[in-house]
Amino acid sequence: MDAVNRARVLYREGVNAANSGDHETYFARFDSVVRLRPGYPGGLYHLARAAALTGRPDRALDALEAFAASGVSYGVADDSAFTSVVGERRMAAALAQLEANGRPLARSEVAFTLPAAPLLVEGIAHDDVSGSFYFSTVHGRSILQRHPDGSVSVFVPRAADGVWGMLGIAVDAERRRLWAATAAMAEVPGVDSAERGRTGVVVYDLDRGTRLARLLLPAGDPQVLGDIALAPDGTAYLSDGLTGAFYRARLEDSSLAQVFPPGTFGSPQGIVPAGEGTLYVADYSRGVFRVDPAAGTVQQLPSSSPETLLGIDGMAPASGGLVAIQNGIAPARVILLRLNAAGDAIRAVEVLESNHPTYQEPTQGVTVGDTLFYVANSQWPLYRDGREPEAGEVAGAVVLSLGLGGR
Repeated sequence: MDAVNRARVLYREGVNAANSGDHETYFARFDSVVRLRPGYPGGLYHLARAAALTGRPDRALDALEAFAASGVSYGVADDSAFTSVVGERRMAAALAQLEANGRPLARSEVAFTLPAAPLLVEGIAHDDVSGSFYFSTVHGRSILQRHPDGSVSVFVPRAADGVWGMLGIAVDAERRRLWAATAAMAEVPGVDSAERGRTGVVVYDLDRGTRLARLLLPAGDPQVLGDIALAPDGTAYLSDGLTGAFYRARLEDSSLAQVFPPGTFGSPQGIVPAGEGTLYVADYSRGVFRVDPAAGTVQQLPSSSPETLLGIDGMAPASGGLVAIQNGIAPARVILLRLNAAGDAIRAVEVLESNHPTYQEPTQGVTVGDTLFYVANSQWPLYRDGREPEAGEVAGAVVLSLGLGGR
């Protein structure tokens, strides 16, 4: 069992101990969780609580300071577990940092808003040749095209053969292709029960909208190919956020090729080509990795910053590093990861945007020149586990633009 999965077991045991009033076991379990996963915000929070409850004020304050430095913001001030350290100067400083972490930081501008419809917009791509943006929809089972004049049309209709929920998309402007990951998830309406859990990738002619290929993973346990990136030679790489596997696809192939087996990652999400045949992969539960598909190597990028790298969904290239969209922490935010010269370590993390007022689970983004365009309100919570939104709940998807120049 790897460190993350072992920590999950200890986490559950620790919470159960806390609920039963066994504070010493609570402390012991979360002391082990943090040793297995240093910097894990959830572990630090519970370790701080457990240490305070068991008369270990220094350990409580150490953990609370690290928790605040990770960039998250939870309701610590109202937690009675910290009564024993409320008067401490360090406690006051940690609370101030947590409060600052939760303040909205809004630097983006609204680039445009898509028409309101029950779609659940997930992915975004840009064609540098035509200037069009493309958007994948999960509930809408379609791909939308926003033209340079601001008009919006349907590029792939919902009734298209072989289309389930559309997730990550990528444009190959040189070869005039659009690649789209598709999956039969609970949030996708009209899917036959026999298709549930199926997933694959569909390729379209970018200029004609005709389908060029459809490659599916074999039926079996549920799988979800959610994110996609294209290498310079046109090869597509896809991550399975459900099983932790990683795949490769070429237009001339008859099937998807497994690059890394299930369990390699916890939940791989955004992918960015890194040069020399390597890729950066964001793992929702572990951080950021650099992988070499040809060599079969997977290396986690160490970070010099205390800011958490968990909960990254979308990731895109930026000058000198990577820009990442975190929707798996509170508050959701956009961060810039500055890499070292070798590209194998993170030397600094800068928070560019946090708790923006338009956020409703921001998802994926694309860099156009030195600007990030990203989906701010995918509205996933409205559709979670097959829920149907009520009348008036669905708003048009807001796309924000965030300048990255000079950073």
